[in-house]
Amino acid sequence: MLTCFSYSKGVFVFALYAMTQAPCSKHIAQLFHRYHNKQSVQYTGNKHGKLSSILDPFLPGPVIRNLELQGPEGFMAFIEGDTRKSDLIWTPEHRKMLNAQVLALVNPFRDQLKKNPHLVWLKICAHTV
Repeated sequence: MLTCFSYSKGVFVFALYAMTQAPCSKHIAQLFHRYHNKQSVQYTGNKHGKLSSILDPFLPGPVIRNLELQGPEGFMAFIEGDTRKSDLIWTPEHRKMLNAQVLALVNPFRDQLKKNPHLVWLKICAHTV
């Protein structure tokens, strides 16, 4: 699901990477919530009023919607939990799939960074899973 994006969105990749190493922190949830709220825009001509978010390349739409509706605290509980509703299913297996995609993005850069500590994150591409 994760695709090409520029260095300007790298902070979100590394925030997701931090979530592969430990549970979602309050600070990461607040970062996601703040930037989603600041940078989400209404699609023009969309009769359903769907929002486009800076987080779209990183998280499934229903997960972003949960962040929007529940706020950072609700998002933290949700992303770590097991939700099986008619409109949203998020299980530990989904979390594992997200972690695998994030690690596939970050690990090559991390390996290069070990060889060259001055390396700059410019652009990265990943195949959809």
